[in-house]
Amino acid sequence: TPHGVVQTPEFMPVGTRAAVRGIDMREMRAMGTQMLLANAYHLYLNPGDRMVRALGGLHAFSRFSGPMLTDSGGYQVFSLAKFRQVREEGVTFKSIVDGSRHNYTPERVMQIERNLGADVIMQLDELIEGGAEHAASRAAMERSLRWLERCRVEFDRLEREGREPATPFAVPDGAPAMYGGDAEQERMAPPQALFPIIQGGTSDDLRTASINGILQTGDWAGIAMGGLSVGEAKPLMYATFDTCAPLLPRDKPRYLMGVGFPGVAWTCSTAWPQRRWGGTAPCSPKTAKSRSERAAIAPTAGRSPMHAPARPAPTTIAPICGTCTPTKSRWDSACSRCTT
Repeated sequence: TPHGVVQTPEFMPVGTRAAVRGIDMREMRAMGTQMLLANAYHLYLNPGDRMVRALGGLHAFSRFSGPMLTDSGGYQVFSLAKFRQVREEGVTFKSIVDGSRHNYTPERVMQIERNLGADVIMQLDELIEGGAEHAASRAAMERSLRWLERCRVEFDRLEREGREPATPFAVPDGAPAMYGGDAEQERMAPPQALFPIIQGGTSDDLRTASINGILQTGDWAGIAMGGLSVGEAKPLMYATFDTCAPLLPRDKPRYLMGVGFPGVAWTCSTAWPQRRWGGTAPCSPKTAKSRSERAAIAPTAGRSPMHAPARPAPTTIAPICGTCTPTKSRWDSACSRCTT
């Protein structure tokens, strides 16, 4: 990416609004974070994609110097079902911030993500709940392919023609302008990669059709797997991996969307060779649990991957993991603090 190399497999911490609460971005880098995820939907609503652009783009806004990815907001549209309507043109939804109504189209999403400026950006797709009927899954998969084509056309247009002129924001008297460079140069879209998203629920025929449709539309820099970890049973999820993995180019990165719980991520990237995903996986619950006294560690017999360490006293300075030695673990049990 323009901001560095990402060695896979990689877990991407979720900084929904370009911040991981309670952790400084320098600490994120020091902990080994290679790539950070932010969400275009939430940044669009607050503070606004134009404001982020005026502040220098997502990297300057977040103070994260490494590669970044933005999700388009398809999952948020799915999870906030009572606030939205999905049509062929796009999605109409009510803001969770102030109740205002917005139109979210593939074209508008590309404009938003181009303004934000992440290294990797995602298409707008239609996500439906796990266990949905075959006909509903087919309709969502086919619409996602049509939206992908619209995203690609707008992405390419912005690459050729540049973005709309930057919005002039008022600043206090005596303060420097938010952007002081060449206006025409600033209009040019930053170098970015657009990833398509595989949909189709847990139906092998729909997943295969989605992959074929994606591969027929162009040579993509990478491909994402969406529509999983949304209520389907784990065996069905793993079976879907088994169906899709052999069909995907082996020389392209794979982004496993929203499937970052340690047990699943471990299974997909390491434990079973036939299910190796070899890409990136984010998950906001895992990021949140890491702030609330749960640590993600390699699973062993009798211990879950999301490990809640037993702390008999806040002064216990033994390693957080009983099978670790102080030289192998930087974390001890005293308030789950870092030992270095």
